Amino acid sequence: RQRAAGVLLRRLWQACWRLAHLPPPVIAAINGYSLLGGGVLAFSSDLRIAVESATFMNPGAEYGVAVATHQMPYLVGDCAAREMILLGEPMTATDALACGLVNHVEPAAGARAAAERLAQAIAARGPLAVRYAKEAMLRGLDMPLDQALRYETDLTIILQTTADRA
Repeated sequence: RQRAAGVLLRRLWQACWRLAHLPPPVIAAINGYSLLGGGVLAFSSDLRIAVESATFMNPGAEYGVAVATHQMPYLVGDCAAREMILLGEPMTATDALACGLVNHVEPAAGARAAAERLAQAIAARGPLAVRYAKEAMLRGLDMPLDQALRYETDLTIILQTTADRA
């Protein structure tokens, strides 16, 4: 049983890593409960839209698993992440918006349209610029600030030689 749970958690981690590292931005529309594996998948997205009735929680400690422990501090800050992970109490979509866990809260009927509007707005930008911006943010999180700024500058210099600049 433990081995099966370990395999499942490794596969979940791999899916989340792949999702987070897709070159185009990923938008999640969250309708219902966002917890454990589903929550981690949503948190691996670049932008998150929640319906007003969505509920967020991380009850991992209650069930003997540690999920989203790395992602949460980046998304909501250390204080809020510790509370969410250690207590595992439910959070409303409004509270998730207030702490930065989601980007937008929409009525249930409007979540898909809001996600499509965001996708269209991103698609109207230069595709390489969007890709490099995402890459700079993702890789920059794991670098010291001076190295992250140099990496961002290098990508910007490369972009200056492309059609995206125009």
